Amino acid sequence: MKFGPCLEAAKRSAIFAIKPIHLSGLISRLEKNCGPLQTLYYWPHSSKHVSSVLVTCEDGTRLQHCLNSFPNYPRVRIPFTLRSSNGTDHSLSAFRICSDPTVFKRFDSECNSFEKLIGHYGHRFQPQSIRLTALKLNQELIQSCDSVDAQAKMLLDNLTITKADQISRLLFVDSLEHSLSELRPCTRVLPFGSAISGTGTPSSDLDLVVRLGPEPDPVFARLYENLHPKFKFDNFLSSLVSRNGTQSSKVLRHLRQLLNKLDPMGIQDSKLLGGRIPLLHVVHHRLLGIGIDISKFGKQGHEDLFVVQESATWQRKLMRTSPVILESLLLLKHILRSNNVLKLGPGLTFTSTKVMAVFIHFLQQAGYAPPIKYLLSYEISNLDQLNEEILDETFTMPKTLELKTPPSAVRVIEEFFDYVPTLDPSQVEISLLEGTVYPRKSRDMFCFDKTIDHKLTVHSPAECHFLYIPDPVRSDLNITHHIQPQHWRNFVESVCNFSQILKLNCLPSMRTHRDSAWGLAAVATACREKPLKYQPKKQRLN
Repeated sequence: MKFGPCLEAAKRSAIFAIKPIHLSGLISRLEKNCGPLQTLYYWPHSSKHVSSVLVTCEDGTRLQHCLNSFPNYPRVRIPFTLRSSNGTDHSLSAFRICSDPTVFKRFDSECNSFEKLIGHYGHRFQPQSIRLTALKLNQELIQSCDSVDAQAKMLLDNLTITKADQISRLLFVDSLEHSLSELRPCTRVLPFGSAISGTGTPSSDLDLVVRLGPEPDPVFARLYENLHPKFKFDNFLSSLVSRNGTQSSKVLRHLRQLLNKLDPMGIQDSKLLGGRIPLLHVVHHRLLGIGIDISKFGKQGHEDLFVVQESATWQRKLMRTSPVILESLLLLKHILRSNNVLKLGPGLTFTSTKVMAVFIHFLQQAGYAPPIKYLLSYEISNLDQLNEEILDETFTMPKTLELKTPPSAVRVIEEFFDYVPTLDPSQVEISLLEGTVYPRKSRDMFCFDKTIDHKLTVHSPAECHFLYIPDPVRSDLNITHHIQPQHWRNFVESVCNFSQILKLNCLPSMRTHRDSAWGLAAVATACREKPLKYQPKKQRLN
């Protein structure tokens, strides 16, 4: 899927929770104010008779003005009262995501028949299917598939992010950036990770990073400075429009409050996670159906921003070298998540990013993937050029680099399961940049820690990190930080179990009972009722 067209469409889109009876009324209002709609993605209701619709217009500015005029639409209203006037009411633009279906209950419906909607909009009206849960999907696989490859195809049909999924994620990014830019111009909100690389599934979290503009909007800043002492100002807005708002340690907390105002019913649960990189972790967004992780740039914002974008660029290039790489990665994530080996969101054990680093190392050792140094853009020195690089879909590998053609996705996973037990992380440093491994003792690398008497102590790499995979862009960062020996032993044990089950149950004829799982379905439920033995103590993340 091309990233550029989805990003461009997201800037002209909005998504709403709505009851089917009000759908045609909403569409009529939008077309009256915004012109003909280009596309309508519709998800049927799954509970409480509430559906969701993603609309794309020809003009994003007209769409924004239309939403601003909707009665009862959630808005962040800022009641400034000046010393020299009776008062002025200011509002931020409407957030282009609305999870409250009651907002549209007054819209009269001209028709409540989907046949009429389809007949009127034709190919522009695109009903979306509800993705099956893992358990139902396994039952479906058992009943209809006759081979492991057929199972893999059915899984991939439900694990691949659709164009509508991608637009809705990028829509959240763009709308949040628009709202923050009204308070602080030049604010950037950038997605990274699976949102750009294409390695995510429909349930993958959306990873964002926020860089607030250096100066607040002059109008809001002046109004805030002249605020009458009798009137109190919301703390989160005070921070965002103050002169030194970017330096506040509570920016993420204030950002959470802002999101709750922009879309009051969107965020069901959220947490503030401390550590090397503090996070605002939205456990589940009601309308998007995914978790969201938001971080904030520190003092070296420009450098960090470049690193984030460069990482997303090389990952996307890697996925384009062979479709089998992406397919096998999606299947691997499904197996690990189904067995609670890999969990959604940030964590101290194996996360999606850490597993992908180990998997890419295996691909390099097998000759299926190149060293990452061939995917980096060394000639690019600024963010504008890098953003163009992300949108470029014409990348090809150098002809001098010979790679093996990966077999089927299932076979690649089998080879990965066989490779993991042979790897001893404590003895080597894994270099994704060079596509090789180095003995730990031959690398002149050290890390420092403060002892009880506050003196710096030098540690060897083995003492610092059990599993050491430096980031190809920032070699001083370890992608697999916090992985302990017990984590790795549990991971190896699970992988060996998966490998054995897949070999013993690779055909329908090999199952012990008529209704028992086989193939990938058996692997996906292998450890569902077997919790991990090792439960780490509560620690700070990152």
